[in-house]
Amino acid sequence: MLVIGDSFTHATAVSDDRTYHALLSKLLDIEVFAYGAGGYGTLQEFLILDRYVDTIQPDVILWQYCINDFINNDNELERLSSINNNGWVRPYWRNGTI
Repeated sequence: MLVIGDSFTHATAVSDDRTYHALLSKLLDIEVFAYGAGGYGTLQEFLILDRYVDTIQPDVILWQYCINDFINNDNELERLSSINNNGWVRPYWRNGTI
């Protein structure tokens, strides 16, 4: 299983063995590869998926996202949003391109 997502998948507030993807791995007795980063939007998450899916060749992809992840795709939307962004530099959509 490949798990991609934002800060919920990154899960810095819990120990590695208590993340939801670690618990899924144990419960289902499967190998899980997880990649999550705070402030990531669905664009950045897709870029991770595109980069690693052929290497990992997962049977299942679990894509965790929150509503603010759509705002995180665009620098201007983030700037205008009341949702606080972490300010990390990452790829954005700009005029329909990355």
